[in-house]
Parts: sequence; structure tokens; C-alpha cells
Amino acid sequence: MLPVTPSGSPGCSTRRQTLPGTPPWSWSSAGSSCGSLRGSCGGAHRRDRALAAAGGQIMTRVVIAGIRHETNTYCRDTTPASAFHQRRGAAILRERDTDSAAGGAMRACERLGFEVVPVLIVDAQPSGTIQSEAYDAFKQEILAGIAAARPVDGVFLDLHGAGVVEHLEDLEGDLATAVRDLVGEAVPIAAVFDLHGNVTQTMADALDGVFACHHYPHVDFHERGDEAIRLIDAMLRENFRPVVHVETVPMLLPTTTTFLGKGKAMLGEMLEAELPDDVIDVSWFHGFPYTDIAHVGCHLAVTVRGDREHAQTVARGAAESLWRQRDAFRVQSLSAQEAVARARAATDRPVVINETSDNCGGGTPGDGTHVLRAMLEARLPKACFAFLVDPEVARQAHDAGVGSTIDVRLGGR
Repeated sequence: MLPVTPSGSPGCSTRRQTLPGTPPWSWSSAGSSCGSLRGSCGGAHRRDRALAAAGGQIMTRVVIAGIRHETNTYCRDTTPASAFHQRRGAAILRERDTDSAAGGAMRACERLGFEVVPVLIVDAQPSGTIQSEAYDAFKQEILAGIAAARPVDGVFLDLHGAGVVEHLEDLEGDLATAVRDLVGEAVPIAAVFDLHGNVTQTMADALDGVFACHHYPHVDFHERGDEAIRLIDAMLRENFRPVVHVETVPMLLPTTTTFLGKGKAMLGEMLEAELPDDVIDVSWFHGFPYTDIAHVGCHLAVTVRGDREHAQTVARGAAESLWRQRDAFRVQSLSAQEAVARARAATDRPVVINETSDNCGGGTPGDGTHVLRAMLEARLPKACFAFLVDPEVARQAHDAGVGSTIDVRLGGR
């Protein structure tokens, strides 16, 4: 199999820079090590694809890589490299049939006849700030893997959006910028995110497409991975360059499902904004409120065919609609005692008390006892409590054996 070799340097470092008096989608060659405009590099890719179609010997090569972490900066403990599930090479390819973003991307590549170049994907359970040495190692491995694989025609990044590193608030922006600097302006880069991300314009400027999952619970990652690859394919075939704009809304949104109520209605508005042909995607990032960083909030990331002004118009319209309806998203929660009282008074059974403040899925310890205490004090009949994280008590129970009675000091570790 012959490699794809663009006539422009695969390491071209052309940077996006708008010249005075020119539309914002015209890029200068200022600072370029190869002296080529982004448009001319794109033409090289188009010619190579034509050669591939004629000879049947060259495949479009797409890198797949990513770092996914939902960082809760209020956690006391930091997150080391050992906490991450790390996949390389064939281990990534084995996820082809999963409903993950990478799985959807790989199936799309297969359908389009693209060669997948798997580099590194890592993810960890939500937890504290990522240790600098962990992120640096993952980042450098991804960059080295891409460099070794060159020439490549596209890059797919599997990201989260809420990654925070020691001394670095914008993991995704830093990684995307580093990848862009490596591959140059000619190579399309598209990324899929969790909608619980806090994203920046720095990140968007390094990407050609931003695709947050639309739904919570997250059931559409694979679909968004497919869309990201289809954008890369369209860019290579049609030789166009999208523009991505981010609008941030100063709201700390509570966990909100997109299948009911206001969340469903708001998502419907965002999807309507995608209907015009020149709007590639409207991503509503709910944000992740448990990160104490400058750009925390809700975000609208809009990817368009056209100029930045158009992307801004679409994003600001969606952001203004969200802001007008902000009161509908305010938290309406109960104390533990109030919840137990309502459960006791309810006539329908069973009653489920959903306690969200100590949610391990958001990076908390999961060892809070306030609801359990309220239940015990109320002496609720036929009630159970699940779950509580306490390895010491779990070990004590295992040692005592089934049927034993033990005295414990539970939770609050």
C-alpha cells in the first residue's frame, strides 16, 4: 500500500491569521515554514485523492487519538496516569463495534474506504485534577504517534471537554493546538466531545469541526463520531474549510436530561438551528460546573461553511435563547429530611430518592452519609440504601462473612 504524499509539506505550520481587509476565512501564509496557503495545501490533498481513485492504490489515512477526562477540581486528590484506561494500536481497533465516538468513527472510516491509524486513547473515571506529568506523557505520545504516521489526511480526536491539568485549565485547547501545529493547516481535524464540557475559542480555532454528543444520558457518541468523519471526508473531496465559533453563557447548569422537559425543548431549538445547509453543526455544551476555572459555563459551538460572522450569528442566537430561559433550569432540590418525609407520605410505591450531590459520575467520593442518616432517623420500613463507597468497611464485611453482625464507622472518609 502506497502512502498518501501531499505535495505540500505534511508538517506545514501555516497558522490561521486574518489579513486586514480580507474575509476571515482567507488565511495568510505568515509564519509558515512551507510558504503554502491553507487552500493550496488542500488542493494537494484533493489531487492525491484523485490519484487514489484512478490507481486504487492509495488510501486516505485518518489518525484516531484522544484524552477523555471529566475533571472535578474540588476533589482533594489529583489523578495520575495509572488511573487512565490506556489503549494503543490494535486495542483501539477492537473498539470498532462499540457505541463510543471512536467506534462510530472507525465504522465510518471503513464505510468510506479510509485507513484508520490508531495512536492512543485514554480515559478515566471523573476525578480530581490531572497530574501534569500524566497529561504531558499522553500528549507527547499522541504527537509522536501522529508524526511517525505522516503523511496523514485527517485527524479524529476523541475528547471530553472538561479536562483540567495542574497549571493548565484547557486540556482540550492545548492538545488540539499542538496537533494543529504538528499537522499544519491543510489536514482536517474534527473532534467529538461530551456535552458536559467547558470549551474555549482557543480549542475551536484549532479544529475544523466540533461535535458534542447531543443527548444526556449519552446515547449518541457513535453517531457524532460518524458525523466527524463525514466532515473530514467532505473537506477532502470538496476542498472547503469550516469555521467554528464558541459562545459562552454564564450559567452553571445542573444535570439536565435531553429526553424530557426543558432540556428536550432546548435541544430541539439547537437542532433547528442546524437545518440551513451552510450550518454543519450546533453543539450545546451544558458545561461541567464542578471545575473552578475561568471558562466554566454553558457553551454553544457552531461549525459552518462560511465566514466567522455567520458562525457568530448562529451561536449568539442560540446562546441568547438559552439565557432567556435560564430560570427554567434552576435547581429545585430537597434536603435529605424533606425527601424522606415526601417518600413516607407518597401513596405510590416504590419511591426512589435520587441524591445527586455526591455523584461518583461527577468526580465526588461517593461516601456521603446524610441521606442514609435521614432514612435511619425516620425508621423507614422496607427501605434500602445504595450505594456508599467505603473500602475499609467493605473489607471488614468480607472478613466477617455472610450472616455476621458487625459494628462499623461508615463513610465520610
